[in-house]
Amino acid sequence: MGEAANLVLSLILVRSWGLTGVAIGTLAPLIVGHLGVMLPAACGAVGMSVMRCVDGTTRPAAIAAAVAACACAAIRVAYPPLSGSVVIAEATVVGGVYVASLVSFGFDVATRATYVAQVRGALTAVLSAFVAARGEHGTRTDGRLSTNLTVPR
Repeated sequence: MGEAANLVLSLILVRSWGLTGVAIGTLAPLIVGHLGVMLPAACGAVGMSVMRCVDGTTRPAAIAAAVAACACAAIRVAYPPLSGSVVIAEATVVGGVYVASLVSFGFDVATRATYVAQVRGALTAVLSAFVAARGEHGTRTDGRLSTNLTVPR
């Protein structure tokens, strides 16, 4: 059904809007299918209201995006990009601002603690693998960092 709607809309809109019309013809059925069918079904399957789901998933990202957009505008005014490498550097800074504001202001305390624990565990695993490959002192298996443990070869 979605494919048929995509085709019909794309054929109708391509005549007046060109490739933009095809893009809109592709996007519209996806939005209807995901927001109108899949989201309510998924929320119902886990016993959550659609509004609670939308709030919990969009609010943190919107807060972080607003802070990052302000940072982007300020950086562009203060340091207009003169080359591609400057654009990449600015994008890196804005991405860092987004992540920092997401963690600092977007996430609630419980979500922040979950993400911090996951990142800490991932870093511990990476460091353990790196140290094990070199046969040097490494990390503990309980997730806490330590320099007193020798990893066997």
